[in-house]
Amino acid sequence: MKASRLLQISRPWLLASGRRLCLLMFALSVSQAQSAPAPVFVMGSSADDTNYVALWQTMVHKEAFRRMQIPLAFTVAPLKRITMMSEQGAIDGEPGRAPAYGLAHPEMLVVDFPMMEVVFSIYAARPRPGLNRIEDLRDSTLKGAYARGALGCEQVLMSLFPATRLTSVTSGKNGLAMLAIGHADFYCDVSSSMMNVLNSAEGRKGPQPYKLFDLGPKVPLRPYVQKKHAALVPIFVATLKQMKEEGLFEKYWLEAEKQTMGN
Repeated sequence: MKASRLLQISRPWLLASGRRLCLLMFALSVSQAQSAPAPVFVMGSSADDTNYVALWQTMVHKEAFRRMQIPLAFTVAPLKRITMMSEQGAIDGEPGRAPAYGLAHPEMLVVDFPMMEVVFSIYAARPRPGLNRIEDLRDSTLKGAYARGALGCEQVLMSLFPATRLTSVTSGKNGLAMLAIGHADFYCDVSSSMMNVLNSAEGRKGPQPYKLFDLGPKVPLRPYVQKKHAALVPIFVATLKQMKEEGLFEKYWLEAEKQTMGN
């Protein structure tokens, strides 16, 4: 039989075999995708579970991601480092940030459900009569410190004070230490961070700071996720809403208080 005749006879069989092979490969790929575990979603936090608010956030998020059937892990680092990791896409989200954070980081999407309200405040080691507003501090000769990455502090202080009068620190613990030894006259941080520090075993034993004033009204903290997780946002919002309606926010708050205050 001529080669051309053989090719004419073989071509339909080859085409059918090719289609069967493609379908088989597609079925295998679907099966593998269905059986493969979901990738771990990494949240970045500036405090570990020994801290009051951080433990509460961890409890809430672990339950939310369990319900969404997504493996969750937390990585802990100073706040500024967490911000850099978000900018670089090295982590997938953060459990609680103020609105200013989203405005400054378009690579992040807000999960539009307020977890809690916080306020940015100015603290001192002792009462300082006559210092009731940020303008009073600006017009003084006092030097201050602020938590690096706390945008509510950074944006206000850096716009009003020369760099020679400001020092950034990595944590509330370091900021309060600067107040205690007189290396700073005032310190700025967010109330959730201060709650973590002051409710720790070490914080309860140390000198307590004196709040001079707040830098504005309370602001809500909301979770943020990388833009690549946009499809997750509405599911995340619905899950958190359902959990709050079930009373889990309050339940976990009391549990976190009991665990951290008992340390």
